[in-house]
Amino acid sequence: MTESEKTLLAALANMVDQYLDSYKGSVDPQAMSAAEHAVQALADFGLMKVLSSREAQWTDAGSKLLEEARSAILEDIRSPTKRTDRIIALKPRDVHPADETPDVERTSMSPFGPFRTCRTGCRKSGVG
Repeated sequence: MTESEKTLLAALANMVDQYLDSYKGSVDPQAMSAAEHAVQALADFGLMKVLSSREAQWTDAGSKLLEEARSAILEDIRSPTKRTDRIIALKPRDVHPADETPDVERTSMSPFGPFRTCRTGCRKSGVG
């Protein structure tokens, strides 16, 4: 498992642990497709064992990863300055003509949908 995979799987394991019901060591995906896919993804890496469509259990490796992830979260809470180690550097985006022109409103796409950005002149027009 690469370091990137471990980081992503730790985040997924934390989400499963936080948002899915568990009882006596079993996790219930609650018949939600996203939860079932999350549990299956963790099982594909040997971190969970799928017992049925409504029950899965953490393996020893999964429990260890979850414990490491919890301790990393606690460490981040105790020392906010260490969070910078985990920031992912993004490539600069291409420069568009609208970026060089002041007072231009532009719509961009994000993973969460479209959003508008504008320069100082947009505020005068009541936008932004």
